[in-house]
Amino acid sequence: MIGASTHRHGRQTVALSGTLIAALRSCAPQGLRAPANSMQFAGKNHRSLAIGPKMCLNRAMASLPNLVEKALAFATEAHGSIGQLRKYSGEAYINHPIEVMRIVKTAARYTDVMLAAALLHDTIEDTPVTNDDVEREFGTDVATMVMELTDQCHQGNRAMRKAAEAARLGMISPNAQTVKLADFISNSASIVEHDPGFAMKYLREKMQVLEVMTDGDAGLYARAVAQVEAARETIGFRL
Repeated sequence: MIGASTHRHGRQTVALSGTLIAALRSCAPQGLRAPANSMQFAGKNHRSLAIGPKMCLNRAMASLPNLVEKALAFATEAHGSIGQLRKYSGEAYINHPIEVMRIVKTAARYTDVMLAAALLHDTIEDTPVTNDDVEREFGTDVATMVMELTDQCHQGNRAMRKAAEAARLGMISPNAQTVKLADFISNSASIVEHDPGFAMKYLREKMQVLEVMTDGDAGLYARAVAQVEAARETIGFRL
């Protein structure tokens, strides 16, 4: 491919066009730490999550050894503080991260860091929580994985953004890929059930991700691919 660069990751060799390389560079995080007391995503500036009365619960749990329990309390407060609900069902948003965590627990191997990251995976992307907040509360390992799971690509049209994000996801750690597979499985079921029209576009984009995100749990990868195949029969679309 003329004007392309090849990146080898795991079992795949991914050819990146010059345009995609530029888009990918534009979404590469500049280190893991977000600017103090603020964050940028989707063109919006958000202040750090204020530590109000309810957030005292998280402070009280800081001394507990159970990292996952602490992550659940933190994520519940973060999503609840902005009244975030699931798009189609209207249920509390925290039900989605909990489902993602439960799916991760079906992987051949998982760690407490992976379970905590599963619970926190949308906090930076969707709420005023910053990477600094996550690192301060949960440490570098969890914060690093949550950043791996946070959409970094906001330049260009939807096709360019999704292509750049797919390429980025192909380069994140195997453990983060396992969590992302669980996220995909959780979201796909809901979208196919409630919005088959959008599901066609969504699943095509996710197949683009699955083509390069091959280093996560093999069982969850097979489950994600099978889910796409089942959706093809249910809603009738071609890749």
